[in-house]
Amino acid sequence: MSPIRQSVALTIWGLRSLPSRPGAFLTSFVSIVLVAAVLTSLLSMGEGIHRFGTNHARADRAVIMSRGAPDPIESIIPPEALATIANDPQVRRAADGHPLASGTVTVGVDVMTREGTRGTVYLYGLTNPQVYPEIQLMQGRWPRPGVHELLASAAAQNLNVGLDISSRVPIRGADWTIVGTFRETGDLFDQALLADAATIMSAVGRVSFEQAVVILKAADELPRFTEVMAANPTLKVDVYGEAAIREERISGTRHFLDFVAYFIGAIMAGAATCAALSSAYSAVEARAQELATLRAIGFGSASIIASLITEALIIALIGAVAGGLAAWIGFSGRTMSTNALTFPVVVGPRELIISALWVLAIALLGSALPAVRTARTSVAAALAAA
Repeated sequence: MSPIRQSVALTIWGLRSLPSRPGAFLTSFVSIVLVAAVLTSLLSMGEGIHRFGTNHARADRAVIMSRGAPDPIESIIPPEALATIANDPQVRRAADGHPLASGTVTVGVDVMTREGTRGTVYLYGLTNPQVYPEIQLMQGRWPRPGVHELLASAAAQNLNVGLDISSRVPIRGADWTIVGTFRETGDLFDQALLADAATIMSAVGRVSFEQAVVILKAADELPRFTEVMAANPTLKVDVYGEAAIREERISGTRHFLDFVAYFIGAIMAGAATCAALSSAYSAVEARAQELATLRAIGFGSASIIASLITEALIIALIGAVAGGLAAWIGFSGRTMSTNALTFPVVVGPRELIISALWVLAIALLGSALPAVRTARTSVAAALAAA
């Protein structure tokens, strides 16, 4: 019998004998399931905030901030600069002939969540809401320029009190009235209120926008548009593709969540590896006479090593599936909240694959040493010990 056929036969035989050694099997299997479930759940937080932050990012939408500004809060786009940007020939125009360009401004608004804790939503001011076609009116109407009126997201209304239509929201000493609701977008606008940008600027004493957002005629116009903006002596701005700037803004939070996931996963992996080693040694000792007999009748050491490792990897893969399924059932679709952000937890293919590779590595480390030790023990010594 060839070594490969020997390995396959031994692996099948080993899997069939699992019920006869439940203690060692369950110790290893439960450890694997727990590691897979916890790692998948923690990684899903990072994936959730990534999707939430980058959803609806368009390749033909550009974000313009003042040169060198690290974020919108430190960016200054004067109204005359916005007019120059909007009138560039590469900016798409709406059916009515107006350029699809908007100045934006952001203000934090304190709210009370439905759980009774203090929270924050962001008030986004836009001069032209058409640059964000994903924002769709659901009830009521759009706020009027020059009037203290707000549009609230349906998601923000569900999470917080006092944001229903006709409710009044105090902002910088004045009451603003909710006049409409827009549908959930699945991105950062779900935590938002909207209003006319010029009205907000007047209320908070600002004279410039934080950034400009434009929709270009085509996605491949971005490099040329960037060159034109850089070459204009009246402008001192940096141009970013929307997807790139959104990715950059949430990268810090995602990296932190991934670090926490891997840190805790590494601790659990160490414990699981120890459990796997212990159970593997126990399983080998329980089967010492059988393995020695197999070697005596002609089964090679390499085939035995391969079969023991393969058996461990199969058990680990089943455990990874069970752990991933538990994480998906328990966490996917749920939300995680911080003071100013509530985002969905997403269990996707990336998280399942990473956790599966993680536990397969644990199984490989936990089974290799006992397998090699068994193969190197002489047949006579193994039979005598048994």
